[in-house]
Amino acid sequence: RRGRRSADAVRPAAAPQRRPSAAEQAGRAERAAFEQALETLVEAGDRADAAVAVLCIGVDQFQLLNETYGDETGDGVLDELGRRIAAAGGPRAATARTGGTEFLLAVPGGIDAARTLAVSLLARLGEAIDVEHHTGLRVGCSIGIACYPAHGARPLLVAHATMAMRAARQAGGGAHAEFEIQMREDQREQAALARDLRLAIQR
Repeated sequence: RRGRRSADAVRPAAAPQRRPSAAEQAGRAERAAFEQALETLVEAGDRADAAVAVLCIGVDQFQLLNETYGDETGDGVLDELGRRIAAAGGPRAATARTGGTEFLLAVPGGIDAARTLAVSLLARLGEAIDVEHHTGLRVGCSIGIACYPAHGARPLLVAHATMAMRAARQAGGGAHAEFEIQMREDQREQAALARDLRLAIQR
């Protein structure tokens, strides 16, 4: 018994779990609200036999801007981009900022309307931004599109739009791309290659 008490006495205390920051908590709440709004749009689309589009907008090479002008200016740029995205979506749209430099936009409409919106968004987001004493700042964006029901069930829309956005970015950025089944296969292959590489390094 003494030995057991002694072992317990020297056992290190469990490390306290890190509490999510206020920004992380706000991001989670924003994403949850977006998912609920997307569900409402899809349900309305089902009743009207209409499509719903999800656009994932990613800011290209944002780290360079952040390193050049600082975090506060970078945050100001992201805030302005968020306002422009919300304005472009209209009153029935759902928006959210996720992943720090990525945004989600859900709107009623099919692929043709989504393409038109993506083109206009790329132009609007590429316009100059003034933040405090920095004027004329410009960023490029890549946009991925996934439509319900053509590109999958509602729970898959965000993931598919994100895959399409990354495909647009890998192709050079500053453009939009639509989800294709091959993107999912490519992602699986990349994940398998990364896993094999980790195992090879461990050996």
